[in-house]
Amino acid sequence: MQAKEELQTHARSSPAVFGYPRGRDRRGLRFVISVSLQLDSQGCLRRLQSTGHAVGPQGGNTVCAAATALMRSASRALADHSSIVISGHAPREGVLEIEVLQCGAEYHAYLRGVTDVLLRGLKDLALDEPSEVTIRQS
Repeated sequence: MQAKEELQTHARSSPAVFGYPRGRDRRGLRFVISVSLQLDSQGCLRRLQSTGHAVGPQGGNTVCAAATALMRSASRALADHSSIVISGHAPREGVLEIEVLQCGAEYHAYLRGVTDVLLRGLKDLALDEPSEVTIRQS
């Protein structure tokens, strides 16, 4: 039980506990997941940019894992449809960019649904863990 409590305390520790200055880890990534979403006039995703990661050891933070799973699943769900053309890349750890370049009329409702689920999930994470996730929507 003590080891479990120590692990939970360690996972929630501030960046200073890990010896990383100014809220960045040894890789230079920020300790906050910052997500910027641009939506069109109908509330559909046009662009997503995410940088940073959550506090804790690499691979050991459920908030970071949840945000990653949401964004990865949304991008793959959109890429699976031939009428939806997306561009995206993850040039390094802690960075993801997705842009919807084209969406056929028959998939517009689908795009809106994926956008709604992505946005709801990210907003819930930001509400639950405001020190670890920030969302900016335009």
